[in-house]
Amino acid sequence: MAIEFSGFDELVNDLNNLGTIGNKIGRQAVEEGAKIVLEQQKKDAPRDVNDSNHGADKLDITEIKKYSKSGTVVGKVGISAENWEECKHLYFQNYGYELWKNGKMVNTHVGWIDDSFKKCKDKATEKMIEIAKQEIDKIL
Repeated sequence: MAIEFSGFDELVNDLNNLGTIGNKIGRQAVEEGAKIVLEQQKKDAPRDVNDSNHGADKLDITEIKKYSKSGTVVGKVGISAENWEECKHLYFQNYGYELWKNGKMVNTHVGWIDDSFKKCKDKATEKMIEIAKQEIDKIL
């Protein structure tokens, strides 16, 4: 007596495709979310009224990296070694700085990067989830 299963090969194929989809969409979803964060940071970065060539325009998606061991994808947005010279004043305005002549601590615009991220975090998360859903729907 033999039992015959129909559709089992299709099920296995779908499961294999779902398993590999994380490799494909993880990077894409994080990149799209990072674009939203970058756009918000460019809007929120402190600007000098007279400075037409501003460091905020030089902010960029600095790295999108997938860790092979855990499969985690991480995106870094904002200031990096590549744009440091153009953006370092934004770094110091975020964290504050000490005047070298009198030792006075300057706290202007402290925390603007975190505040900017909080404004767009939900929107970026929704975009990443939307991309993941679209890719999963393509397989199923």
